Formats: sequence, C-alpha cells, structure tokens
Amino acid sequence: MKGLLCFVVVLLAGVGFAQGRATLVDAPLDVRVPMPDVQVKALQSEFRQALARSSNVLVPTSSSWKQAIAALRRQDCDVRNECLRQLAVNANSLYALFASLERNAAGTELTATGRIVNQDGRITRNTVRLTAPAAGPTAAIDALKLLLQRLEIEKLPGVLSAEPVAAAPAPADTGLAPPPFPLPEVTLVQRTSPARVAAWVTLSGAIASAGVSAGFGFSAAAQLAALPADGRLANEAQAAQQRVIDRSATIALGAGIGTGVLLVTSVVLFSASSPVTVAALPSAKGGTVVVAGRF
Repeated sequence: MKGLLCFVVVLLAGVGFAQGRATLVDAPLDVRVPMPDVQVKALQSEFRQALARSSNVLVPTSSSWKQAIAALRRQDCDVRNECLRQLAVNANSLYALFASLERNAAGTELTATGRIVNQDGRITRNTVRLTAPAAGPTAAIDALKLLLQRLEIEKLPGVLSAEPVAAAPAPADTGLAPPPFPLPEVTLVQRTSPARVAAWVTLSGAIASAGVSAGFGFSAAAQLAALPADGRLANEAQAAQQRVIDRSATIALGAGIGTGVLLVTSVVLFSASSPVTVAALPSAKGGTVVVAGRF
C-alpha cells in the first residue's frame, strides 16, 4: 500500500511538471540553401533534435509530428499565421514554430529566420532574423540553434493567456477603398552556378555560329545562281567565282557543325546547372505564389 501511494505521488508530480511545460510543434524547416536532399533532411532532423533538447518545451513524437504535418494540407506557413495556428491545433500543441535558413549569393553568410504563433493564431514571438558566417561544417545548425535562443522558446508560458483581444475600432467611412493588406517581407533566393554561366556563353556562341553559317550559305547560293546550270565554266572569271563559292560553302558547313556542337553543349550545361528558386510575395488579396524551376 505504501509503495502504491509513492507511485501515485511520483506520477502526479510528473504530470504536474509536464503540464507546466509549453508544448511546441515545428513546421518543416525551410532550407533555402542549395544542397542535396539527403543533407536537407539531415539538417531538418538535427534542427528538430535541437528543439527537443530545449528545456521547458515539449515537442511531439516523430510519428505525431508527421501526422500533424500530413493533416495540414497547406504550405504557406512562411507567410500565414493561420497555417501555423492549424498546425498547432493538429498537433494539440500550444505553439507552432516556422523557421527557415538561406545563404547569400556569395556563399559567405547564412540567414536564419523564425517566428512563433500560438493555438489562438496570435503571434507569440515576432519574426526574428539573424545572420551568421557560413564557414565551417556546423555553420547551418549553429545558426539555427542561435535562432532558437533568440526566439526564447524556453520562456514560452505553459498555458495560453486568457486575456481577451481588444476589438479594433471600425474605420471611418471616407468613401475611399481600404489600404491594401501589408505584404510580409520575402527573400528572393537565386544561385547562379558556373555551369549556368557557361551554358549561356555556349548558347550565345551557337547563335553567332548559326548567323555565320546562314550568311555564307546564302552568299554561296546567290553566287552559284550566276554560273551555268550545267557546271561548264566558260572563262577564268567564272572559275574564280566558283572557287569563292566553294570557300563560302565550306565556311557555312563548318559553322553549321559548330552551331550544333555548341547548342548540344549548352543544353547539357543548362540541365546540369543548379536550379533557380524564386519565392514570390503573396498578392494583396491573399494569394501566394511560389515558383521553383530547373532550367
């Protein structure tokens, strides 16, 4: 009986401790740094582990997290608080976190960005953006850990505030259209690889070579029309003209072959170069467009 009583006391203490800790679910880390998918998944997993190791914060298990993400059915948590609110509800958590990581065009700096919204859709932590050097194998996860510190997730309350939200005063009727919805800041991420530059150079060369081939080809055809159709040359002037025509035709053929080689090379380089990713601002009516492509 005494042992059972001790067990109940320990159990209640553990439950009380758990109830005092904030529950937090994270949207999939948005990695905007060009890297293989394997490295992206590894960085996302390492970020979730760093989040789980934070004191005073409880995160869903891996299976529960996957179920909450699958039930979300939307991908605009980077710009919409409603998306994070739904994620928090799906995971039965008090708070939801969105974080992203990007690198500048020179590859020298990493920028980590994050914000937290509670289950009521209120912003609990405003957007935090920090920049750190991109040097070193652990630079990415170090920047993300620093982001978690700046967001002060360990200070998140274990319960949501019951304070009501004051209603905004109704705007005066001025007869004018209301101002457009303020658009959040967005970052255009674009990376041009050496292969992409070489692809454009070879494509330009192919166009120039095609012009040379067409020019000499048309010239040879025009001069050939002035010679006898049966190919019998009557004098030395016609023989000299035939030699000029032969040279023009040879140049046109060589330039045409060069055009084909440069064009094939350009296509190969375009297919092997890094993709260009563009994150677009949501429209004033609330629409969001995200374009990603590989050329």
